Amino acid sequence: MYSKTVIIGRLGADPEIKTFSDGGQIANIPVATWRNIYNKEKDDWETVTEWHRVVLKGKAALYLPDNLRKGDLCMVEGETKTRSFEVESGKRYITELVGILKAIPKPKQDSAMRQEAAQTPYQQGVEEAPEEAGGDDDLPF
Repeated sequence: MYSKTVIIGRLGADPEIKTFSDGGQIANIPVATWRNIYNKEKDDWETVTEWHRVVLKGKAALYLPDNLRKGDLCMVEGETKTRSFEVESGKRYITELVGILKAIPKPKQDSAMRQEAAQTPYQQGVEEAPEEAGGDDDLPF
């Protein structure tokens, strides 16, 4: 069986790729996700942030986009894995999302694109509105 996890969030740090002597590569990246919850005691909404430890191995680390920076929006898709290690105080556990990271492109803020997006289809060269099929009488509400 395979478990698949997908998260969409923001990078918590600039990605750094480590290369090992055998040529293998790995990148550890913190990714933050958040949600808004209603706090009844305060009678207000709060933002709850969850940090995820993302691990990219091999080609997933090699093909990481160069232009990714802290704060960029991204999507991570992979498998959740838990590993353990020994320390003086006992056994410690770490849960990681091992997979691939895809950057979500920023919308272009060019003034011409904003003006084009603001125009209605009728302002973009369509001369008249299409005929309605039956008018408002066909609406179920």
